[in-house]
Amino acid sequence: MQISKLSLALVTIFSILPSSALGEKSNPTQVAESGDYTSDEFTSGSDFNSYTISNDVSDSYPEPTLEVEGKKKSKKTSSVKRTTKSIKHAKTKSVSSTAAGSSNSGIVSGSGSSGSKATSVRSPSKTAANGAGVAGSVGPLTSLSEKSNICDITDYGAVAGNETDISTAITNAFNNCVLKTSGSTLRIPEGNWLMTKPVILNGGTKWAFQIQGLITCSYSTSAWSASSYNTAIVIKNANDFEMYSDNGLGAIQGNGYVYRITSGEEHDEGWMRLVRIVTSTNVSVHDLILVDSPMYFLVVYQCTNVEVYYITIRGGNTGMTDGIDISGYNYFVHDVEVTNKDECVCVKSPSTNAEISNVYCSSSGGVSIGSLQSGANVTNIKISDVYNYNTNSLMFIKTKPGGSGFVKNCEFSNFHGYDCAFGIDIDQYWDSKSGSGGVQLENLIFSGFYGSIAAAYSGSSPTRGGVKIIGAYDAPPVDITLEDIVMYKNEDRTGKYIDVYENAYGEGYELKPDSASASGYTTSITATAAPSGWTQPALPDWNVGSTGYGLTVSIPVYTPAVMW
Repeated sequence: MQISKLSLALVTIFSILPSSALGEKSNPTQVAESGDYTSDEFTSGSDFNSYTISNDVSDSYPEPTLEVEGKKKSKKTSSVKRTTKSIKHAKTKSVSSTAAGSSNSGIVSGSGSSGSKATSVRSPSKTAANGAGVAGSVGPLTSLSEKSNICDITDYGAVAGNETDISTAITNAFNNCVLKTSGSTLRIPEGNWLMTKPVILNGGTKWAFQIQGLITCSYSTSAWSASSYNTAIVIKNANDFEMYSDNGLGAIQGNGYVYRITSGEEHDEGWMRLVRIVTSTNVSVHDLILVDSPMYFLVVYQCTNVEVYYITIRGGNTGMTDGIDISGYNYFVHDVEVTNKDECVCVKSPSTNAEISNVYCSSSGGVSIGSLQSGANVTNIKISDVYNYNTNSLMFIKTKPGGSGFVKNCEFSNFHGYDCAFGIDIDQYWDSKSGSGGVQLENLIFSGFYGSIAAAYSGSSPTRGGVKIIGAYDAPPVDITLEDIVMYKNEDRTGKYIDVYENAYGEGYELKPDSASASGYTTSITATAAPSGWTQPALPDWNVGSTGYGLTVSIPVYTPAVMW
């Protein structure tokens, strides 16, 4: 393999999504309700290997005297408003494998107090009026100190102890306190709290939702689907909104293992999700622990100016357990840790001007875009500093034939993997191996991919490599740049390391130039020796092991300690 020079293609400027489509306006007089509908539009059909069931057991809510021991008092808990100046977009310089944080000898390791994790909110690296990244400030417009009117659920009938449902108390606190007084905080205090039915909080301006204790969602295959959202907590049409915890104990336990034990199935489309933020503006979600959701964990759907950070997600080893699925305009996701067996962080359509960074994916599907089909609109996305253990891929883009729209002007840099199935994985025949047309992929830069591949098998089983690009013959990817890819199979694996290129055009490695895009091709490159500079990466100590969390046992909420 050879490292190519950077291309300096011009970037087409795309208009942003209309405000009406992204829910920029909210109605502060709307109330909590239960009959609204929205489609997930998320499909997950990844073919993952099976894993051994773990013996993890859930821990109980800790005593108050231990809750904040060792907690950093100086840590900021409110979202930081940030703006950055516009700069001229150019394809960035190749990431050095010896640069700080970019060594291909291993991926970032350590836990909470080691100092190797982020200890403060990171700002987006640049504005992207002409390129990939955020386009301005993200998060709430006002600080938490300006949301000082407390609407405590215990004042509306909630009883702690994990025996009495708090859904009605949450609804009443929202309708009778939050909506009536701008500048309010709906508070769930420390303790154990039970939810048996969904809550939809619709509207509200300049408010916060503070979760200080552990919410446990009861098992039910019918109560949660009483709302078409199939979600425990839905925030809809909010403006200047913050959902958070500031004591390290704010958590939601979905008890997905009970669904699997009871039904004998690993997942079902009708099962509950944990949190959904819908068509809201100027939002942050942070410092929360989301555990064992029966289905998706955190869905951010067509929102504007959003920041998601310091989120810990712990899910079972099964598909349909996406960690963070997000769509909208101008969002920043960073400093999140996800253990599951489907997407770690997934960009959905429509998404324009966004940044995702400092993400830790354990035993998951990795970071992805898609799946996409009709009317796809994903532009100006920057994803960097992603650390993977035993994931299906480092970066995955999946589209379906027969689709339309585009994924354009995106940058992916500084990805590290340990024992992963693929490095870069682009598949335009996702979920279907035939069909004409497709989503157009254009001006995508992949730079600085390091680590080891697990899935090189001996015998007749499929072999894999660090790069797999399967482009549609009649809608091929163009202006693709590959550089500084230093990946090889895990030293303990037998079999071949094979990169596959099919109908993809641009610069770097075995890509055909754009001028050749009128005719299709397929190239497979077998590497019999590690590339120059490659060393076996060290096992990161933040992973939960190759078996992940179990499917039929309770997943612990507070152990191990969260990174943040």
